Amino acid sequence: MMDIIANPMLVATVVMVVLCLLKVEVFFSIVASVFVCIFLSGANVNDSFWLFINGMGGNNEIVYGLLVMGMLGVVMQEIKMGEVLVPRLSRLIGNKVWLIPVFLCLMAVLSETVVLVYVTFVPIFIPPFISLFNKYKVDRRMLVTVINAGLQIGYVCIPVGIGAVYMGIVQSAMADNGLDGVGLYQVAAANLPILLALILGVIAAIVIFRKPREYADTQVAVEAANQSDAPLPKMEAKHWLTLVSAVIIVVALFITGSIPLSATCGVAFLILCGVVRLNKLSESFTENIKTMAYGCFILMAAAGFGSVTREIGQLDTLIAALSNTLGGNKLIAAFFMLIVGLAVTMGIGTSFGTVPIVATILVPLGQSMGMSTAAIIMLVAAAGALGDSGSPASENTLVCTSVFNADGQHDHIRDTCIPAFLCVNIPLVLVCTVAACLI
Repeated sequence: MMDIIANPMLVATVVMVVLCLLKVEVFFSIVASVFVCIFLSGANVNDSFWLFINGMGGNNEIVYGLLVMGMLGVVMQEIKMGEVLVPRLSRLIGNKVWLIPVFLCLMAVLSETVVLVYVTFVPIFIPPFISLFNKYKVDRRMLVTVINAGLQIGYVCIPVGIGAVYMGIVQSAMADNGLDGVGLYQVAAANLPILLALILGVIAAIVIFRKPREYADTQVAVEAANQSDAPLPKMEAKHWLTLVSAVIIVVALFITGSIPLSATCGVAFLILCGVVRLNKLSESFTENIKTMAYGCFILMAAAGFGSVTREIGQLDTLIAALSNTLGGNKLIAAFFMLIVGLAVTMGIGTSFGTVPIVATILVPLGQSMGMSTAAIIMLVAAAGALGDSGSPASENTLVCTSVFNADGQHDHIRDTCIPAFLCVNIPLVLVCTVAACLI
């Protein structure tokens, strides 16, 4: 048991999460956790810290894509896109406020499977509607949670688009650890309990955060939205062109598969059409930096943390200690296997990077416990997803906070990480623990 409790990777991850909950700045929490992992492992400090520095480049593609795509959100604010779109959506919704979280969850699923913009749909589509959410007094904690759950439904449960990529990673991880011949749709079938858990998470968020919550709103779009009989604001050329640029990003991403390239195409279109003037480009980019760069910097730090834990986190000793401790109890084994995955993902902040790591622990451990192939697949996929909703270093939570906190009324830990963790991760652990013993 001491080999588990004192494992450098697990201790470092716990330290990072505790520091974040204590309101220590996220980047410094990650750096402190890196040093904890280094000291507990007995590795060379200088060499190990260079692992962290070099590993910070692991998320460069996502960082660049978010920075450039974030400019589209800035442009939408500058041309007052909200004043045009919000009244239209307000009339469409009417008094059916429940449509808002359902719509956002569906958008999140589609962003993973059909339009393939992943979490970047948040800075692209959400900013114009913030004032509408404020008008209806919708709790942003609910919206962030349903978005995170929708994103995970898309990439964990549906074998299309980015979901096919995630399931392909699970396939490879199975093969690398001794389970050959696992098909893509076999992974999708095994992940059905995860789908159930995520749907329960969406329902839980809507129920728990259903009460109205007041937000100060300085945007005049709310006034227009409240005037149900007033004529709708005219859609000008700049508004249509901005929407076209969003479509260009989606199409380019579908064709090229490159987030940075597709984002650059969208912004280049805005420049060529005159929506963004060259003499205003620096100003727009600087404003976007204020909104998105901090989250991007945390993503880089999370990649560095993952690099350190993979190299010196002593995962082999963790596997041996878990096997000896759990004995033959499948229920307890499944629970601890998911907790291990949660700890890794909470630290690394990305489910895609977690799967190859947790598979090295969970596949041999599951086989030694006599679990079925479907149960092992589900546990690996769920363990990778666990923490993506709730980790302070996750790109999902960071991007959501960057957008919803544009007016300074949404806290990263209290309003994004904790609600998402409670509503999404708890159902995932409970449902998948039971399912592992039944399938």
